Amino acid sequence: MPVIGVFSRVPDSPTAKSRLRKKLPALLVNRIHKALVQDTLSTVSSVSAEAICCIWHPESPSSQVINELCPALTDKLVHHLLQEGDGFSTRFQNSLMRLSEIFPKRSLIVIGSDCPVLSPAILAAAIKHLSEGNNVIGPSQRNGFYLIGLAPGNNNLDFTAVFESGNEFNRVSTLLKPKLKILPKLFDIDLAEDLRRFVSWARGLSESAWRPVHLYELCTSEDVSKLLATI
Repeated sequence: MPVIGVFSRVPDSPTAKSRLRKKLPALLVNRIHKALVQDTLSTVSSVSAEAICCIWHPESPSSQVINELCPALTDKLVHHLLQEGDGFSTRFQNSLMRLSEIFPKRSLIVIGSDCPVLSPAILAAAIKHLSEGNNVIGPSQRNGFYLIGLAPGNNNLDFTAVFESGNEFNRVSTLLKPKLKILPKLFDIDLAEDLRRFVSWARGLSESAWRPVHLYELCTSEDVSKLLATI
């Protein structure tokens, strides 16, 4: 089983979802960010993993906030780490090194907290690919990625330059080849238009289909629906 690392800014951080803050009220963006984190941790808690590592920035949330984010995590082996370094690329690389130190010779999955449509089924597919000795990447819109999976022996790769000039998907794919499996392309929540796309996607699902409930309930509430329709 892999170790799963979840990168996230701490809930209520004034720097979380900065592009959404240009269009939406700060308090609403805080609620959206918290819902994204809750849904991500709920998805992670639903699959088999050796351990879950929440990797926070700029500080760790309180134990009360952690319990609110995902009660299901109380039954899992969970580590809480801080992202260290200046700039995202350095923090990302340092976090991978730290995970490799804590869990040597393990497969690693690293995801963010801004892809609510990452389902348990897709995450389970990534775990299966890793168990077969493959690296994994999940592409997102705007040439990014929502998931990286590293098979044992690949944890020393240098991702520092990946985030410097865009097209992260191609850069990471090059690092992870030749044994690389590509997951379905999904979309992140970065802009207001992404929220509208999310609502349209969720409403098109069958009643019994999986959906990220926290963000769905927030975005389909009457007040938020009206606001999203105006921007």
